[in-house]
Amino acid sequence: MPAYYFYGIAATVFMVSCWSFAAIRWLHTCDAPKHRWSYVWPDRKLQVLLELLSTALLPYIFDPTSPSAWLMEKCWLPTCGYLYIAVILLCFFGRVQLWNRWHSVSIVASGIVILTMLPIVVNAWMGGTLIPQQYYLIIIAIVTVVSFLMMSFAFMAMWQVGHWMKETRDNNYSNPTDFPLPLAQRVWFAPVVFTPLYWPAFILDSPLAMAIQNLLMGFMNIALLIIVLPAWRRKIIIPDGDEPEPDNSRDDLPPERIETIAQRIEDFVSKRQGYLDEHLRIENVVTECGYNRNYISRVFKERYGGFYTYVNKLRLEHFDQFIRQHPEVTKEAAAHASGFSSYQAYYRAKERLT
Repeated sequence: MPAYYFYGIAATVFMVSCWSFAAIRWLHTCDAPKHRWSYVWPDRKLQVLLELLSTALLPYIFDPTSPSAWLMEKCWLPTCGYLYIAVILLCFFGRVQLWNRWHSVSIVASGIVILTMLPIVVNAWMGGTLIPQQYYLIIIAIVTVVSFLMMSFAFMAMWQVGHWMKETRDNNYSNPTDFPLPLAQRVWFAPVVFTPLYWPAFILDSPLAMAIQNLLMGFMNIALLIIVLPAWRRKIIIPDGDEPEPDNSRDDLPPERIETIAQRIEDFVSKRQGYLDEHLRIENVVTECGYNRNYISRVFKERYGGFYTYVNKLRLEHFDQFIRQHPEVTKEAAAHASGFSSYQAYYRAKERLT
């Protein structure tokens, strides 16, 4: 069998894995989060769109010997691959974090990639009639610069998700499903994993290296799909018991200061029902109380048993009262009305705190 057949078959494997990923990602979800798709699956539509963009590589599948198709094929992963990783990381975890700056950064990065790759793709689909071959070296130089920009963008996204993971481990959240830490731990290092799969064919100008990359990328697509599908079914995000907060301040708090902080905490969280915000974080309490985070964490720990414990005990009391006052509502609705992200979060809090 001629080698170029193998190259086309390998590219087909990669494309079919992208199409399969898109189809399953679009169709597969569970009943429980359907009313909250924008939160549980904030990257769903975008991820499907990005996976389907691989259709642009069809000219290489049909004719791996075409110089214009080969130019497109080897430039695709270093540019579009890193963009895909960065946008998905920031889209999913950025929306969970209510961090909206990812929009502008992602739009700028997408614009750069589109301006770079669109002429290359159109040239491949037109059989190489748009860009003369003597300009291919200039195109490759431009793609190299853009690829390094996208790689930096992807590693910036990885750093940002890593920062959010650290915040979660520091016990910033009042609901165990506020940040999908187990999912983040599985995907945040994607730029490191995929870097060896993006560059060899581009650097070596080797169709054989590209065939190997395509086969490996097809496998990685399936692996990634297995990881992201059951995101909401992962184990509880916050470990058992409130983790102790690091106290960087060694000065002792006088009793009257502790009492003042406790009163402000109770005023915001309990009296003003701040606990009804299902995305309540300890930073919100710090902002409202106007004291150092270490002081707030210390008072929570010493006076109430911890941030998570205090907030969710109030939610449990509210849930019981709400059910008595509204016997017609479902337990799921009562859980949301009490500040829980789901009935499962209520059940876990009750099991843990009572």
